[in-house]
Amino acid sequence: MQGSCIALVCLWGAAHGIYGLTWKPNLPPRARNGKQPYLLNTLNSSDFCEKKRKVSAMGLWSASLDDDLAKLPIDSIRSNYVRKVKDCVFSRTSPTPFMTDVRLVAVSEGVLENLLDVDTSAVSTDDFLQFVSGGKSISGFAPLAHRYGGHQFGVWAGQLGDGRAHLIATYINRFGERWELQLKGSGKTPYSRTGDGRAVLRSSVREFLCSEAMHYLGVPTSRAASLVVSDDVVWRDQFYSGNVTEERGAVVLRVAKSWFRIGSLEILTNSGEFHLLRELVDFIIKEHFPAILRTDPNRVLVCAIQITSASCQSLLITVRLVSWKLTMLITFQTHLTMTGGTGSETRPTLECII
Repeated sequence: MQGSCIALVCLWGAAHGIYGLTWKPNLPPRARNGKQPYLLNTLNSSDFCEKKRKVSAMGLWSASLDDDLAKLPIDSIRSNYVRKVKDCVFSRTSPTPFMTDVRLVAVSEGVLENLLDVDTSAVSTDDFLQFVSGGKSISGFAPLAHRYGGHQFGVWAGQLGDGRAHLIATYINRFGERWELQLKGSGKTPYSRTGDGRAVLRSSVREFLCSEAMHYLGVPTSRAASLVVSDDVVWRDQFYSGNVTEERGAVVLRVAKSWFRIGSLEILTNSGEFHLLRELVDFIIKEHFPAILRTDPNRVLVCAIQITSASCQSLLITVRLVSWKLTMLITFQTHLTMTGGTGSETRPTLECII
């Protein structure tokens, strides 16, 4: 019952955004999301302006070359091996391409066209496939893995970090929105611990569907732009029963306004790297809370209050919204199961519930 309800939620939301499951608002492109195209130059810089448009080939797409993210402290050790990293926010490390052929499983048309300015006609090109699988990097942006810490099972776990993810680009779209692009399942990094840096198709499908479903349910979340699969062998114990089986490696291209988290600050505090902590907090305030004056001596406190307030408000709205929609789906499925019918037999019940 529970698994079926989750599947219904995923399919309901994903059907609104996955390429091939056709749902398109009947609106002109410039009016979607109530946004108007932003003025930027072809190199995504603010020095010179001209109108940006969607591109039909990845060769015409460029990352933000003047983004300040890459100016944050970088790991001085460039070798890619697992270790305890110090005195930095990121490590430079590139995705590891698959050894076998890569196939495109799904893309989110909404993410590509409305967030990344990529026309869906580009998905059939080899350049697109190489970009979203980690086989080819965007010129001008060196891939990064983020260092962060956190708690697991209620206990401080120390350094965690992007153990199988790579930040491959930042981008400002035609609406003036800044997005960070991250590959998940793209290979080992200094933060991989005992892992192999890979993701499998099973978990990647779940992430792709659930993130898009959450978005269309109104839950603030990261977005999934694409999903690719290879024939590379990845070994996983799916049920943690000691039975390791062979699965296929996969990569999801994820998109978010920022991949910073509380653990980004916790690791610096725990390590006593307070100079980096201040630098990172000031960067976050400048990039994501521009209304807070950088000269305000209480800017950190103001930022913390805004984050707490926004998080609580978002959580309350999410709980109310999603619980209502889940109730509708569960009730609908219950009636569907009880009547044992489909189509017209259940339609009056659904209309009555709503």
